[in-house]
Amino acid sequence: MLTRMSEEKLPFPAKIPKTWVVDCKFVGAGDKALIYLGRYLYRWVIREKDILSCQDGKVTYRYQDSKTKRYQTKTVSGADFLWLVLQHRCFA
Repeated sequence: MLTRMSEEKLPFPAKIPKTWVVDCKFVGAGDKALIYLGRYLYRWVIREKDILSCQDGKVTYRYQDSKTKRYQTKTVSGADFLWLVLQHRCFA
């Protein structure tokens, strides 16, 4: 993924780990994996209704602050948003 991002000249998030631990398993053509990931991300990482805007390379989303329990909004670059989703950290 990082190679492809580099080829497309996409900006990298500020903090990229030097080593990654990945456990990949063959799942055929990948259709089932994509369906699973879509459902997983939709339910647990961020809900579609919480993505408020996606314009000019920026994503605005809302999240519930864990301390105050109030909803807040945050706008980040598309690359940073994807990085947060991959880390399951859209709430911060």
